[in-house]
Amino acid sequence: MSVVISRALVLVLLGYGRRALAMIPTGPGPKDVFTAGQNCTIQWTTAAGPAWDGFDIDLMSGSNTNMTLVTNVTQGVDATNASASPFNWTCPEVEPYGKIYFYQFTSKSNSSDKQWTTRFTIQSPDGQSEPPAHVSQGYGQYGTVPWGQGHLANSSTSEPETVASVDSFSSSSVTTASGKTCRAHYMKSPDPEPSALSEPEPSASVTSFAVAPPEETATRCSGCEEDPAKRGAMLNSSAEELESEPWVRISIGFMAAALLMLAI
Repeated sequence: MSVVISRALVLVLLGYGRRALAMIPTGPGPKDVFTAGQNCTIQWTTAAGPAWDGFDIDLMSGSNTNMTLVTNVTQGVDATNASASPFNWTCPEVEPYGKIYFYQFTSKSNSSDKQWTTRFTIQSPDGQSEPPAHVSQGYGQYGTVPWGQGHLANSSTSEPETVASVDSFSSSSVTTASGKTCRAHYMKSPDPEPSALSEPEPSASVTSFAVAPPEETATRCSGCEEDPAKRGAMLNSSAEELESEPWVRISIGFMAAALLMLAI
């Protein structure tokens, strides 16, 4: 009986240890250069943290706040298999060649859980590359990190698929029936430079807004509350209307006489 319990306990502990490993990218690094058409190496290690039983790897480009997919590298890598790293594959021909590419690792069990490497260089078969098109991310301590948009050389030059699109600030507006405009502001939390360490996925929080109901304004005096002169003109026109009606003056006279008689 004790032997059965001991075996069960060992299996539980092994299972717990197996699931308590997180994946951390370790390569390529910022000084690594790979040649299109030749072998490229991807490396990672494991550490205590949220379990990564398996993951996909994608070749990416773009800014930290607008990462775009270049191509999928592989799917379903066993994160619990230590021998799976390093992973080797053939770097594709891309446009442009330069230090604008990085890898994204996506957990199979939780697609919102991602890791990234730093940017590295893919050069042409004859060893040529060009500087990144953009010299700045435009925010924070990582604002000077260069970046660029890349795609496969044999693909169309249309807009690449956006995987994570987060602007530092954007807004949208709604116009009410009264002509007033309400604006909703979207404040974004940009990512730091993708690195060999764990980094949060870009996230966005939206501040709520309320649209005021249409205002009710008197049809005889549109905008009188904002314009005293206009309101005075309306009152004067009303008095003129009363004077222009003889029967109104007669009715007022009879009412005044009746009140006088009652008072006597």
